[in-house]
Amino acid sequence: MDGAFLHGSTEDMHLLANGTRARADDFNNNNVALSNHNSGLAGSWKGGAYTAFSAVESDRMDRAQYLHNMRTAAGDNLTTAANSYETADADGQNVVSGTSYGLGSVINT
Repeated sequence: MDGAFLHGSTEDMHLLANGTRARADDFNNNNVALSNHNSGLAGSWKGGAYTAFSAVESDRMDRAQYLHNMRTAAGDNLTTAANSYETADADGQNVVSGTSYGLGSVINT
């Protein structure tokens, strides 16, 4: 497909990746604060209420940790992609300028 190229800015990709990881960390920090608050409340509960809370809170924490891990990984993957694009671009520039693979005499003549 002629002209079907992805255009973008690796700087923007890095900014998005950093923002994604920062939001994941914000989410995680808020989740820990909520858990601490919930645990304080649960300390006054007895019997079945505490048992029910413990199961729900444990599941909530597991799911929140999973979400945090996924968002962090998405940011990391975006950084890897941006780095790959930058490397490919630099390699292409080196080939065209003849600084790689000994092509300078062929391209610049």
